[in-house]
Amino acid sequence: MSHYLGIVTAYAAAAVLVWLAALLHPESIPAAREYNPGKRVMQLGLFLLAVVGAAVLQLLEGRRWLLPNEDPLTAPLNQLIIFLPLVIYLVAQRRPAAALVPVRGLLRSVAGGTALALISLAAYLSARGNWDQLPELAAGIFSADKADRFTQMLLLDLGLGTLIALLIGGWSRKVALVTLAGLVLLIHIGAASMAGFGPEGAGGVLLGSAVAFGLLSAIVHTRNIAWFWPVHAMLGMLLIVGS
Repeated sequence: MSHYLGIVTAYAAAAVLVWLAALLHPESIPAAREYNPGKRVMQLGLFLLAVVGAAVLQLLEGRRWLLPNEDPLTAPLNQLIIFLPLVIYLVAQRRPAAALVPVRGLLRSVAGGTALALISLAAYLSARGNWDQLPELAAGIFSADKADRFTQMLLLDLGLGTLIALLIGGWSRKVALVTLAGLVLLIHIGAASMAGFGPEGAGGVLLGSAVAFGLLSAIVHTRNIAWFWPVHAMLGMLLIVGS
């Protein structure tokens, strides 16, 4: 099995398990409080403005106009600088629910997500039959020079939680699901095009999109982004280290 299909298998395992937990034991994934963004169009516009600001800072970082990226201490700070517009937006909301972060059960959510991430890693290794590479993969994933990547994933997921909270609170869960489905397809088609995949790669794009939507719809259902971060961080690192 290819590395890509191994990653898809890992994400699929996470999606199945989180949906089982959400449906059979909903109390195991505490939901964030209800969030009403108020002037929904204005709030969405401010959020998109923060996203544009982060994209501009990302470009500046790519040109080495921020802190040195080679230092394991300053590289995570670079990510905080890049996502500063989003952080300012969230601080202005004064409510963790604005990013689907539960006030109660936060540590339990992160611990559950960590267990889910480890099971997903096991699914990847089993699917590819390369358990002998576990020490090497673990050393690569948890090395000190990956701290900036984990920081980036955390801030990205807070941004994702903010978008979902805005769509649910300002419009409805149906609008959130339709929007996420469209974004997932666009991202996967774009990534496949950049990688040079032809029509034969359409099956992989559809499979990856379906699995991604399964996870994102679970975030919508649980109204909790905290469990997703360890899964996203672990498998995001695996995508890089294991390739």
